[in-house]
Amino acid sequence: MNEMIKKLQEAYLISPIIDTETLASGNSSQAQLVKTETQHYILRQLMSTDQAKVEYEVARKLVENHISPEILLTRKGEPWIQVGKNVYNLQVFLPNKIYNDQGIDYKHLGRNIGIFHKQISDVNPILGQPDRFNLKKEWAKLQEANMSLPKQVVDLINDAIENQLPVTGFIHGDLGKWNLLFNYSHIHIIDFGEARRGNIHFDIAAI
Repeated sequence: MNEMIKKLQEAYLISPIIDTETLASGNSSQAQLVKTETQHYILRQLMSTDQAKVEYEVARKLVENHISPEILLTRKGEPWIQVGKNVYNLQVFLPNKIYNDQGIDYKHLGRNIGIFHKQISDVNPILGQPDRFNLKKEWAKLQEANMSLPKQVVDLINDAIENQLPVTGFIHGDLGKWNLLFNYSHIHIIDFGEARRGNIHFDIAAI
């Protein structure tokens, strides 16, 4: 981690780093809490520089509406650093207060999701972002593996594939409570590694 700390200090205009801490990992990233003398940040390992571009452009739109933490640019103006073959971005840390279902303001949450869908509609890097969990492709892999499944399950999957929702815009793609931060009176949306074309009702159903 000493090499990473050195790289971060060289790449970003941040205060001296005093400590790091491993955090839970998501579907498309791994995270470290980076503690400096004046502020805390989240260092996230991403899949690629393309994902880093998507995440930065989405966050840049949402920061203006106070529903996403800021992703920092390096001294060179890039929204990522590369260490070996690994790609990372650095975003401002926001404390998260976990609520139970009764404590969530769903009206506020719905408003923020609506803003999210509107704001990312013109984020160009998302245009080519693939769906890593494409049902049709995953089903084809299972069939090739000759897995034995009950007929009822097979019929349900075939029906789901046949009746997939049409594309209506751009979506988060992994919108669960694990990708929300509840910070005082604000609800923030994070982790845009799966943002892509899709039906906005997919996000609503997921949340």
